[in-house]
Amino acid sequence: MKVVWIALAILLVLCIFIGIHSSIMSRTAKDILSECAKISSRLPSEDWETILKKLDKIEAIWEKHRTWAALTISTKDIEEIEVAFYQSLAYAEARQTSGFIGEFVMFTKLVEHIPTHEGIHWEEIL
Repeated sequence: MKVVWIALAILLVLCIFIGIHSSIMSRTAKDILSECAKISSRLPSEDWETILKKLDKIEAIWEKHRTWAALTISTKDIEEIEVAFYQSLAYAEARQTSGFIGEFVMFTKLVEHIPTHEGIHWEEIL
């Protein structure tokens, strides 16, 4: 009987961990995508100073949660996200609109997929 209780306790801890992880990853992606939307609204006017400030904010959000993300997101996926981000940043610093847009769209799409890869969805369970 003791083994059953220990197994249930371990299962409960795992479920709590999965829920917390899913919540953190969803919140991180939501925060980053919120900043991405603000950047997208500034692109037509080419307000590079604001764009660079928002990119710095995105970098801070990502760095704050990067270690947590590395628990379950593959190294390859993290590298793709970071390469797209830093290339976007380089294009923004050089004020090259066309290069920035391409890399920024790639970065945004990669971040959009974080919650679906890391979250728990009923469609996947059923």
